[in-house]
Amino acid sequence: MGSFLSRTLLVLVAVFTVGERVGDTFISWLPMYSEAKLAFFIYLWYPQTKGTTYVYNVLLRPYVAKHEKEIDLNLLKLRIKAREIGLLFWEKAAIYGQTRFLEILQYFSSHSASLPQSDQRRQQQEATEEAGHLQTKSKAAAKMETMPVSSSFHCGNLINSYNQKAVSSGQAIPQSRS
Repeated sequence: MGSFLSRTLLVLVAVFTVGERVGDTFISWLPMYSEAKLAFFIYLWYPQTKGTTYVYNVLLRPYVAKHEKEIDLNLLKLRIKAREIGLLFWEKAAIYGQTRFLEILQYFSSHSASLPQSDQRRQQQEATEEAGHLQTKSKAAAKMETMPVSSSFHCGNLINSYNQKAVSSGQAIPQSRS
């Protein structure tokens, strides 16, 4: 029974608070208004007076029973609308977060490419790249030496046909003369 009383007290206080927001502007000028409001809350709260049960049974329960289906329907509509709004805000927040994250990544990638490198590090990179090019050239030369004559002739023809097409664009492959 105590749980029921505490719930009805909360319901009554909520209804009274909503009504009070409107009513305060019209009746707050009355003398002893604040004291009367305090006395009413004590009457509702104090268990020996059974004020909560009386006010709920006399004022609120008949209204709720009469309009129960409408209240349930409106609560269902409110729940659906709140879910839709929550999903909409969640989607917008996800899109916003994704956009900001990609902008941050783009910012860091653009600034990391423009950072000056030390001379020693740059020289190490150049030496590594040069060694890689030399290894690639030596592997290609070793393949050319092991190829049969007809294959190397065929590769030479391919380079010539490519050069004829690419001369106009300046991308011709220089041929090595042995």
